[in-house]
Amino acid sequence: MDLFEYQAKELFAKHNVPSTPGRVTDSAEEAKAIAASDARARGATQIELQFADGERVVGLTTRFPPVRRFFYVVPADANSNNLRILVNRSAVQNLGQPAPAMG
Repeated sequence: MDLFEYQAKELFAKHNVPSTPGRVTDSAEEAKAIAASDARARGATQIELQFADGERVVGLTTRFPPVRRFFYVVPADANSNNLRILVNRSAVQNLGQPAPAMG
């Protein structure tokens, strides 16, 4: 089964499965922002992933670059409905560190 997130949320709603609403940020900087006091960032590297379906995720990983077939990413957005994401390296189209915010 191959679903986009919004399709899965629609399916959950149809079958009364609790789910959190999706959220859109106002800017790329907001999506990539990690508070300096965020304990999740300790010892981790910020990465940006683009999957084959076009979805992008900015998050943290403890091993960069990931050398194994599967690796975990913690979303940069502390309010995300995901605690961590198990990433299959073969589903990733682009992987790198996000460009520093211009300011």
